[in-house]
Amino acid sequence: MTETFNQDTLINYEKLLGKKELYKLWLVFDKEGEGFVIRAQAALKNHDYPSLRAVYHQIRPAAEVFGLDSFALLCAKIEHNIVNRDLAEIDQEVCESISLCKKGLSSLALYMDSAHAAK
Repeated sequence: MTETFNQDTLINYEKLLGKKELYKLWLVFDKEGEGFVIRAQAALKNHDYPSLRAVYHQIRPAAEVFGLDSFALLCAKIEHNIVNRDLAEIDQEVCESISLCKKGLSSLALYMDSAHAAK
């Protein structure tokens, strides 16, 4: 089974930013992740591909910081496919990305709350 998130990435950013700052960023990313799902679904439903691309472009860097490697790679693929008008599998890709995002956020929440919450 593939890891939901890359813990080494989190540890590297924790060393770089500090425990408290990383946790603050996590709180922002957690809220953004919830909004991502809503925005992605709405843009796909409306066939608003420029907005859909923007949604993925905005969330991908944070996904990379928090070690959501599979999700970040799929975000890049979706962006690429939209730019190149390769939309044959876009519905499936968006559904898969939403699932990866939700799983990643859930796993990260457990990790971050136990390892980084201010005590």
